[in-house]
Amino acid sequence: MHEHNFPVAGIQYVIDKKGWIEVPASGVSMYPLIQAGDICRFIPLNPDQIAKGDIILFLSNDGRLVGHRYHRSFIKERTLHHTFKGDTNFQYDSPVFTSQLIGRLVRINKRAWYLDPDGLLAKSWGRLIFAFPPLPRFCKRWLSWKNRFSASSKEHRHASN
Repeated sequence: MHEHNFPVAGIQYVIDKKGWIEVPASGVSMYPLIQAGDICRFIPLNPDQIAKGDIILFLSNDGRLVGHRYHRSFIKERTLHHTFKGDTNFQYDSPVFTSQLIGRLVRINKRAWYLDPDGLLAKSWGRLIFAFPPLPRFCKRWLSWKNRFSASSKEHRHASN
């Protein structure tokens, strides 16, 4: 899930004022749990209460607003860093500072229904992602196949018109 050029101060203001913020998802890094067009609700974050597998909204080092799964924290040069990873990404994101963390995912609006990221389905998927490192490769292959099939179907429909 990526969004570009959001002013963090504005996001922090909204999340502090309302108690939550909703962000539309784009990209495929959290597929299939989060898909483009899903609306993700984040609440204020207490960095001391992050658990492995939580989906956290943060500002990446290159200025993008990202919602990825928390992996771990570590201290380097006397500063706390946090690492995250998208479910279909092969590598971890560059570590970020605590000041870059914004919120924790609490709900995914899937258009016709809501998904609770703390529910059995979402938690089980998160455990699978960490337990089976080849799973992101399978997801990427599935997406590639799905996109090729979708594109060829569209071409076939346009050719028959």
